[in-house]
Amino acid sequence: MVFRKYFEDKKYSNEMVLTDRIVDYSLFGTSYFEEWSQFWKREGICDGTRVGILLNENQCMMPLLLSLEDIVCDVHFLNKSLEEQYVKENREEFDCLLSDFALDCPGAVCHKSINFLGLLLHMYEFASDRTHKPEGGKRYFYYTSGSTGEPKACGVSEENIYWEGVAMWEGIGFQKSDDILSLVPCSHKFGQSVVCIAAALAGSKVQYLNGMQTPTNIMKYMQQKKYNYIVLPPMYLELLCGDTNMLNGDCRYICGGAPLGEKAKGSGLEIINVYGSTETGVIAIRKMDKGKYYAGKIVKDVEVRCSTLFGILENRDMYKIEVRSPYTYSGHKKGDYISTGDYGWLDKDDIYVCGREDNIINVNGMKVSAAEIENVLLEHPAVKAAKVVKECEDGREYAHGYIVRAGSGELDLEEVFQFCMEHLQPYKVPKKIDVVDRFHYTEMGKRIRIS
Repeated sequence: MVFRKYFEDKKYSNEMVLTDRIVDYSLFGTSYFEEWSQFWKREGICDGTRVGILLNENQCMMPLLLSLEDIVCDVHFLNKSLEEQYVKENREEFDCLLSDFALDCPGAVCHKSINFLGLLLHMYEFASDRTHKPEGGKRYFYYTSGSTGEPKACGVSEENIYWEGVAMWEGIGFQKSDDILSLVPCSHKFGQSVVCIAAALAGSKVQYLNGMQTPTNIMKYMQQKKYNYIVLPPMYLELLCGDTNMLNGDCRYICGGAPLGEKAKGSGLEIINVYGSTETGVIAIRKMDKGKYYAGKIVKDVEVRCSTLFGILENRDMYKIEVRSPYTYSGHKKGDYISTGDYGWLDKDDIYVCGREDNIINVNGMKVSAAEIENVLLEHPAVKAAKVVKECEDGREYAHGYIVRAGSGELDLEEVFQFCMEHLQPYKVPKKIDVVDRFHYTEMGKRIRIS
C-alpha cells in the first residue's frame, strides 16, 4: 500500500486525467482509485491473480502501478524486441498479461482491447494454474539493463522504486506548476523514478513521447509548448546539441542512464545529470559543473565510500566506489555495501567518477585508464568520437583506440599518435588506433558496438 497511502494523503478533489499521452499528476485522489478498482473487478482481476504487465508504446504506466495496489502481480518492463519472446516463454506463469500493443500470442485463449482513461491496453488470458501465487505475495518490478537490453536477474520492490522517486523529487525539485516532456523509455528504471513517481509526488504534468524519436520531431514538441523540464537520454541531448539553435536555454534538461557527451557538456545548457545504476538506484544528482569527472551530490539516505586504492589519475588518488542504498534491488542483502564497478573519489558529499574497473588496462604492470586516453583523443580537433578498449596479445594487455573522424576530411593517424605522446605518459599511449565509421548505442545512449 506504499503508493496508494501516499497519494491518497494528497487529497486532490479530482481523479487523474490522462489524454493524448499527457498525464496531469495534480488531478487525482480517492475517486481515481475507486474507479480503477471497479474496472479491475469488472475484468475479473483480483487478489491472487497472476498479472504480467508489459509496457513500451505507451509510457503512462503510473495508472497501472497505482491501481494494482491490492492485487498480487508481477510487473515486467521489457524492451519491445524482447516482449514477444518473453510472452511465449512465460505465458503459463500468468493468469493474464496486459500489453500496450497486440502481441502474437499463440497460447492466448482470450484477447480483448481495453480503453480506460485514454490508455489502450490488450488483455490476454492464459489457461494456467490459477492457484500459483508469487512467494510471500510480494510484487516486484523487473527492469532491463541499459547496457545490454537483457532482463536483470533480480527485481525492485514497490518500496524501492517509491523511495527512489522520493529522492529524485527532493533532489531535482519538481513543482506542481511544472510541465515536463519525457523521452525516456519505460523499460528504464531512471525514467520510472523521475517521470512517474517524482513527477506524481510533485503533482506535475508530463507529456510522454514514445519510442525512438528524431531530433526534428522532438523539436516540434519543444516549439509547441514551453516546458520547464525535458527528461531524455544523453544520446538524444547530444544529437540536439548538434544544432544549438534548436534548443531552449530556458528549460532544464534531465539526463540519466549514461555519461553526457562532449557536445552536451559544452552546450552551456542547464543540465541535471543523474548518476546511479539499475542495481543500486540513484546515487547522486549533478546540478552544477565541478569538473569533467564530477558525478553530483550524493542523495539523501545513500552512503558512498571509497574502498581499495585503485590507481592515480591526473595526480589524484582513485578508489573503488561502494554504495549502500535503500533503493538497492532485491538481489543484494539489505545493509550491504555494493561495488558500483566505478572508480573515483569523494569530496565530502560530492562524488567524482573517472571510469569503470573493467576499463582499466594493465600495461606492463602499470594501470592505465581507458577514460583518460579517450579524453585526450577527444581533444584532437579531427576526432569526433573516441572509444578505447582493452585487448591482449601474447598474454600482454594493451590499449586499442577507435576514433570517428570529425567532418569528411582526411585524418592523419601519425599526427593523432604524436598528439597522444604529447599529452600522455609514454606507457599510456595506445598501441593501436583505428578509424571507424560510427559507434552503435542503446536507446539510453550507451555504446554497445563499434563498426
